[in-house]
Formats: sequence, C-alpha cells, structure tokens
Amino acid sequence: MSILDQFPVRLWWDGKKGAATYDGVHVVLRERPPGMAWSEVDWAPEAVASCRERECDAPRDLQAAEITMIRGWLAHMAQRVRVG
Repeated sequence: MSILDQFPVRLWWDGKKGAATYDGVHVVLRERPPGMAWSEVDWAPEAVASCRERECDAPRDLQAAEITMIRGWLAHMAQRVRVG
C-alpha cells in the first residue's frame, strides 16, 4: 500500500518541497502553490489540517475557508494536469 492509497487527497508543503494529490492526480511541488501564503501546510481530509504562517511560528489548525481554498486549488491543479 502506498501513501497515495492512504491519502488520495492531500496538499503538503514544507517550505522547500511538497506534493499535491487529488482525484488520481499526483504532482511533486518544487515551489509553493500559487496564492498560498503559508510557510508550511499539511492537509489531508480527516487526517491532518495544519499550517505555519512563518517558519518560526508554531503550527496552527487550518480554518474552514482555508480548507475550501485548498480543495479548489487541488481540483484546479488536477484538471490542468489532465488537460495538459
């Protein structure tokens, strides 16, 4: 079983690298997703929902509006990858 099986929807960014997975599409991130101001973010439904505003900040829970924005970005990213 792979991590993609365990978390079929996820956005993860550690400040230098990350990954995004949605609807069967998985991409490696080499730069912060556009429009996201967090230094770090880790979100997978019903598993994790945290971010850091700045590298030196303590992690905090994502707010509902932020999760909605992440879902929208992931859906858009998956559609763009499929279309090419």
